[in-house]
Amino acid sequence: MDPVEETNCSLEILLAEDNAVGRKVIETVLTRKGHRVTCAADGRQALEQASAKLFDVVLMDMRMPVMDGLEATRAIRQLAVPHGNVPIVALTANEFDDEAEACFAAGMNEFLSKSGNLDHLASVLVRLGKRGAPPPPPPAAILEYDPAQYLAYERAIGADAMAEVRIRYDTVQAELAQALSAPGNWEPIAWSAHAVAGCARYLGLMALEASCRQLETACRNEDGVEIARLVQVVKAFLSKTHAVEG
Repeated sequence: MDPVEETNCSLEILLAEDNAVGRKVIETVLTRKGHRVTCAADGRQALEQASAKLFDVVLMDMRMPVMDGLEATRAIRQLAVPHGNVPIVALTANEFDDEAEACFAAGMNEFLSKSGNLDHLASVLVRLGKRGAPPPPPPAAILEYDPAQYLAYERAIGADAMAEVRIRYDTVQAELAQALSAPGNWEPIAWSAHAVAGCARYLGLMALEASCRQLETACRNEDGVEIARLVQVVKAFLSKTHAVEG
């Protein structure tokens, strides 16, 4: 990773990395940039830290002992709001490939290669840190479809990885539609909404992502009234996704 210029954005960052050398390097770079870094050597430690403290961003290594990055991310997403909404960035030794699909499905917000430069990592941290952990705005306040965001992510992760996201989206949106047809069984709705939200962001489906994340939270909280409302909202957005297909 290449050095980066300092910024004025100071964040509380949780770094989950089992390699001691890699952990020290990333911690040193981030600390010098003014960030406050808490380290975890495996996924279970990361989950414990994320449960106990609210961070601005989590940097999650994919390959760790005890509990890997995907499992830790899924567990963090089960935490109560706002801890469960913390932005999570995947760190992997691989380039952007089929691993990206698994990251998005698990609930990660970004997918970065350790071989990439720190300029990009810094910009990601600042962007996610500014957004922070609050829940997304209501669907009415955001674009239904943002082609600029879709193109930006396609440039960031590559056409092949984006194609895999689209394939994954086709699968999980069908699973969500099926789950929505069985009212009262909230657990599969929560999981399916979570998976759809993880893909929708990268496809520029902003309103669908927001409403799915809200639906997931409502299911976890067993809020029947809110679930009933959001089910109708999500169904409406799912019916419009043909606008970005093809």
